[in-house]
Amino acid sequence: MVKAIRVHEFGGPQVLKWEDVEIGEPKEGEVHVRNKAIGVNFIDVYFGKGVDKAPSLPFTPGPPPLGSYAEEQILPANKLVSVPPKIDPIIEASIMSKGMTTRYLLRSCFKVEPGHTILVHAAAGGMGSLLCQWANTLGATVIGTVSNKTKAVQAKEDGCHHVIIYTEEDFVARVNEITSGNGVEVVYDSVGKSTFEVVPIISYATCI
Repeated sequence: MVKAIRVHEFGGPQVLKWEDVEIGEPKEGEVHVRNKAIGVNFIDVYFGKGVDKAPSLPFTPGPPPLGSYAEEQILPANKLVSVPPKIDPIIEASIMSKGMTTRYLLRSCFKVEPGHTILVHAAAGGMGSLLCQWANTLGATVIGTVSNKTKAVQAKEDGCHHVIIYTEEDFVARVNEITSGNGVEVVYDSVGKSTFEVVPIISYATCI
């Protein structure tokens, strides 16, 4: 038996229960994993509240796949990623989901190349921070929007060449000024309605 957080009814944090569970033995193609740290994602909250389709009750949260809110779990071997031992487990857990999403956005959704100019909304957030750093190393010119001066400093440290505080200036006008009216190759948007399709672009990616 191991300890796990279980959800028996939909709701907020108050419905989470710390319980003993039986995880069984790994079958062919599976691995018994001991969790040192796990990531907490918005989708976990949605599952817990029943906003998104969750498995039948009760269940152990923690995608992907479900079940990481536990001391130990059984996982398909093909879902595991080898990580260098020098990387702290907390860093591994906090960056994996966002890191995979960032790779998809920069290399598959739209392939950012040297010389491209990109716009990253919420540049100081978890996803925005990774996007700015990675895009910078790819040779792109990175424009980031943030809400205040503290976040502007963070975005600059993360590789933004141009940081726009959207609460103080019109970011559309500023982007046009930076790009001499040419717009950007791609926009990474984790905001939505208020920023959607307002800057001349070639591609538009919505970060979820």
